[in-house]
Amino acid sequence: AGCGNVFPHSRREMDVSQWEQIISKLHPYIKGLRITGGEPTLHPQFSILIRQIDRLNVPFVLFTNGNWSHAETIINLLNGCTNLKGILISLHGNNPDTYAKFTGVNAYEKVIENIRLACSAGLRVATNTLLLSTTFNKIPEIANQALSVGVANCSFGRYYGPVLQDLSPSDVQLKQA
Repeated sequence: AGCGNVFPHSRREMDVSQWEQIISKLHPYIKGLRITGGEPTLHPQFSILIRQIDRLNVPFVLFTNGNWSHAETIINLLNGCTNLKGILISLHGNNPDTYAKFTGVNAYEKVIENIRLACSAGLRVATNTLLLSTTFNKIPEIANQALSVGVANCSFGRYYGPVLQDLSPSDVQLKQA
């Protein structure tokens, strides 16, 4: 429900050759890349795309929900990148219930474990939490949970998108946060 990518888009995936054409045309102008989505790790050719991007010799970061079924595969791929500057993982709650209320999935424990695994593997990980009616007063708990598993930074920010029933914070809650 809370994906910040509110722009309409096709459900059709672009294949590696299409991405390669776009990236090769833009390469002379690229100073850095943010790989995001939807969820980029779900792209069927994610590993090929990441290797292509890494070969550009341009710094990049990966924005992800961290809900990886094959965490070890993703972590090993990213650890092999010389130009990856970090991973930003969404952490929208301090417990399974608040996380699921926003994301619609019961993956809190899995995401926390994947964050811990990525940090333990030496990847630079930061978390991003949206300020919601369920998180505005839980900033210390969320930050402590993230820091306890090894993240480098925790960021908190406003949600931009359609109003979310029972999740959009009031102005008072935003000021309190």
